[in-house]
Amino acid sequence: MDIEFCSNCRYLVADKFDDNLESQSRECRRYAPVINPRIDATQPDRGWWPQVELTEWCGEWRPRQKD
Repeated sequence: MDIEFCSNCRYLVADKFDDNLESQSRECRRYAPVINPRIDATQPDRGWWPQVELTEWCGEWRPRQKD
């Protein structure tokens, strides 16, 4: 049985899945990105996904598909 952490959740997207996940960018893509309204009118609005730690969990966990 998998431990229900972000590190083994199907919604985690990282730069690369390798032994060095600690140094990678990690995003939860369970829901659509959140729009961050622009403060400066010369910059476009930008969407972003929450950054997560590998040992976090949220209750929406689903196991990563096996290759």
